[in-house]
Amino acid sequence: MTVPITNVGLSAIQTNFGGANPIALSEYYRGGANVPASQGNGGYGVVAASGPLSVGTFRNQEKVFTTAYTISVDTTNLNLITLLTSLGWDGIVPVRMDVTINSGIVVSSNNTAIPALAIGSALPSGSIVRIYNYGYIIGMGGAGGNGNTGHIDTSGGKYSWMIMDTPYTDGLPGGPAIVYSGTLPAASPIQLFNYGTIGGGGGGGGGAYSVVQVSSPGGGGGQTGRTNSAGGGGNFGSYPGTFAGAGPGLVPGGHGNSGPGGGWGGYGGGGSAWPGDWTATNGGAGGAAIVGVAGFTVSVVGTRYGSVS
Repeated sequence: MTVPITNVGLSAIQTNFGGANPIALSEYYRGGANVPASQGNGGYGVVAASGPLSVGTFRNQEKVFTTAYTISVDTTNLNLITLLTSLGWDGIVPVRMDVTINSGIVVSSNNTAIPALAIGSALPSGSIVRIYNYGYIIGMGGAGGNGNTGHIDTSGGKYSWMIMDTPYTDGLPGGPAIVYSGTLPAASPIQLFNYGTIGGGGGGGGGAYSVVQVSSPGGGGGQTGRTNSAGGGGNFGSYPGTFAGAGPGLVPGGHGNSGPGGGWGGYGGGGSAWPGDWTATNGGAGGAAIVGVAGFTVSVVGTRYGSVS
């Protein structure tokens, strides 16, 4: 609710900003108990923080928390609600916020279970949040699957065979870039302007399997943000996923081939067995670009890798 432009009185101010009876104008200094320190200009001047206080400056004002925040350094696990709280939001009044991610800056995750940008609870009705991405919002890449390890059992005398000590495994899925899990009225969605890149983490590649060798390579890690994704285990080695690209698979003849990690939002490759060259493991799924897109108005789509749901 907004203070009217005409016929402004103390009762109208109290209706919008709260306060005690009997009403006193001194209750309504900006930064005091009833008016947020970030209270903006409704078009008739800024509410004073001290000194003379004019009723006229409350015209067209609504009690909101107003802020702008620019991300100019690489950031890990950004949570919008946590950020708002750190900036002084009380968790009650509606929010007016602009978030800008500068060109070349990477907002990413270090855990596939945590999005690069999380909006994890409801914002009050009447909130307006605009996110301007000129950089990157990237989910964590999935780890590569393990290649099998084993040893040669010679207890049978002139016969020997390979005993598997640790199994070959599938690549793991990548994590999401943006997750909105709160509720917000349709009249005041979060507005997303993507002039950069949004991508889920790539899935990890599957590990290899060798029936006769004691070691097989692990799958490559999925393409990721600023935290590298692990290549799979195994005695033969593997490659991590990085911001620059997914970890490749390994093709060491006679040991089975491990799968490469997936690019942003993409599946990792499967690992193969030797002999026979059959598919032994699957690559992990790519992470989503956006989960909870109903909470957004996507004003500029930009470049996206991964699903949107």
